[in-house]
Amino acid sequence: MADLGAALVQPYVDIALGLDRLGAGQPVESAARLRRVNARLAGTGLREATVLQYHADLVLSQLESGDKESARRVVRELDDLVSSSPIAWSRAALLVCRALVADAVDAHAACEDAIALYGRIPDPFAQARAQLVYGSLLRRAKRRRAARDQLAASLATFEELRAKPWRDRASQELRAAGVNVARQPAYTAGLAPQETQIALSVAEGRTNREVASALFLSVKTVEYHLGRVYVKLGVRSRVELARLLTS
Repeated sequence: MADLGAALVQPYVDIALGLDRLGAGQPVESAARLRRVNARLAGTGLREATVLQYHADLVLSQLESGDKESARRVVRELDDLVSSSPIAWSRAALLVCRALVADAVDAHAACEDAIALYGRIPDPFAQARAQLVYGSLLRRAKRRRAARDQLAASLATFEELRAKPWRDRASQELRAAGVNVARQPAYTAGLAPQETQIALSVAEGRTNREVASALFLSVKTVEYHLGRVYVKLGVRSRVELARLLTS
């Protein structure tokens, strides 16, 4: 029984260490650790959502290591696993994996579905990871305005969760998208992640309906959060909000 207990616990340890190495910018070490998880799980039959989600980390670490073919093979493997275990977390992880190896159109659609699914679960860290992937894809596709929406949301969540390695990644992507992160007051003004996202979108001149469409929210939800933003930042109008966030 003790051996079985160790076999069941060890994958979680390796998954955590693999994620840590990936966040620290060591994708080769991360991929090696996560590949060992595959070998250990083969004989245990573990198929729960928290275990299956590590595939997204493995795919990303392999891509960052330059091993695209192995990344595609992992996506095919996860596809087979999820088809027999349709758990929400697993489906969302599969969507992120597909986005990482798909062409632009399919990748964007997969990211949007994953973000929406993570939001319903909810899993803020995983959702922020998906938003970071999506924002990076949008930036590379020269859709900088849309990229900033997703990257700002991911950064705000990582800030709130104190996930420094991922916060740093989101910051780098935002800078590449043309945002001076160090001067952005919304990140230190006590706004919740969704409030930050809405504030930045409104400050860029978008209507509530446009913001709702971009962020997969209802117009009433945007109006509610925008009202809280006004109170927290001490502004009374969209004009004052834009002036504050762009000053």
